[in-house]
Amino acid sequence: MVGVNYSTHICSYCHSPFTRHKSSVIPGQRLFCSRRCYLAVHESKAHYSTINCKQCQKIFLRAPSEVRLKSKSRVFCSRECYLEYGDDLPARFWEHVQQGAPDECWCWEGALGGSKNKYGDIHVPVSWRAVFGDVTHTGAHRVAFFLHHGHINNALLICHFCDNPPCINWRHLFQGTIQDNACDMVNKGRSAKGDRHPSRLYPEQRKRGENNPRATLTADKVREARMLREAGWTFPAIAKHCDVGISAITFAIKRQTWKHIP
Repeated sequence: MVGVNYSTHICSYCHSPFTRHKSSVIPGQRLFCSRRCYLAVHESKAHYSTINCKQCQKIFLRAPSEVRLKSKSRVFCSRECYLEYGDDLPARFWEHVQQGAPDECWCWEGALGGSKNKYGDIHVPVSWRAVFGDVTHTGAHRVAFFLHHGHINNALLICHFCDNPPCINWRHLFQGTIQDNACDMVNKGRSAKGDRHPSRLYPEQRKRGENNPRATLTADKVREARMLREAGWTFPAIAKHCDVGISAITFAIKRQTWKHIP
């Protein structure tokens, strides 16, 4: 009779029934009735998979439990091949590139740099870190620029003519400062100004006037201050009358702030 806390299972090797305590059973795990059956499965080469080493192309055997793992080190026959492949930055780079026509965008198919970042990201091996400013990770577009031109200034940005962040086509890349990048954005009409500014697109999300918790003035005080200014009062006198700072009242009168008040 099987105890309450015990359950009956079938051995994965000899198919014999056996009992095991429920606390030692892991869902999805293969179970064996004895150590002999366990070793018979794990020592049998018939259950091993044949894999080609990603670096030297040598054929080697890998246990089923290791094949199921997603670790990249499982596709190399040795530690030496793993390290040698990691140091070959150009080979790893081109492995994740979808090349098209010369004028088309070549999209990066590898990892991206962060959840909100759409730029490609690649690990920089120790032997290459001096080239990219002693960093462990860098943008894939920066690697593309270096591989074609043979040089890169780490103090500058690598910008896109095509405005497509995953693109690593060197024909679509240029080196420039932050100001150059901003000017390129403005010249293409991509800057958030005018009707494209968030304050115009989402006015309900912008706290104006007295709805702003940091406001020191009210709409009535602003109207009064502007009338006093037209009557000839000085800015310090108006600020003292409204009990606020001179800068706050000056900006409000000149309509640099409180622009929504006529």
